[in-house]
Amino acid sequence: MPLIKDRAEVEDTWTFLEDGADLPSSGCITVPLAKLTEDGDALLSRNQQIGVRLAPADDPHDLTPFLDRISLIEIDFPKYTDGRGYSQAQLLRRRLGYAGELRAVGHVLRDQILYMNRSGFDAYQTS
Repeated sequence: MPLIKDRAEVEDTWTFLEDGADLPSSGCITVPLAKLTEDGDALLSRNQQIGVRLAPADDPHDLTPFLDRISLIEIDFPKYTDGRGYSQAQLLRRRLGYAGELRAVGHVLRDQILYMNRSGFDAYQTS
């Protein structure tokens, strides 16, 4: 799936680690919220960038202690009709003040990018 950032397709240098996957020795990784809250200190002590992926049911407030130390937040859209990710993005940007990269992943259609941009996203992994 192409990654769109700054209005251009770019190479994705991040790897998402599923639950139970081994932690690589290097590289930029994103992990589920549960993994970050359980192993946050160990993950953040690596000399690599760390990101997190939010599922639709995850509460962005759980990221508050980590917001200044994570470089990427991915918000999962399991279906294009699921709008919870828009609310999560607005909460992260407007109330919690997250300034890093906010990426929409999953079932993201190019037609939705304008609305996602208004909600605070700045990168999109399109279907």
